[in-house]
Amino acid sequence: MIKVYFQSEIGSHSELVATFQSDEMYQHFIPMLEHLASKQRCFVTETMSEFDIAEVIPNQLTQVLNSLETGDFNGATMELEDLIDRLK
Repeated sequence: MIKVYFQSEIGSHSELVATFQSDEMYQHFIPMLEHLASKQRCFVTETMSEFDIAEVIPNQLTQVLNSLETGDFNGATMELEDLIDRLK
């Protein structure tokens, strides 16, 4: 996931303006976003992550619950530890 921000020229603030799931889409829209940012006396910054937290948490919690339902407490513990590591 790529999150795009407009950062003020003096660095006093930034605002999330777009989120992309693929680099291909990001590359397609970045020229327009850079143009819009410059009109507002800003520049573009971005952050990238390997996963979408909104998708990871429900999926991983489902795995934890499945492990608990089958009595696999060790598996549930390992899944929770993995989730915590990914959120750090």
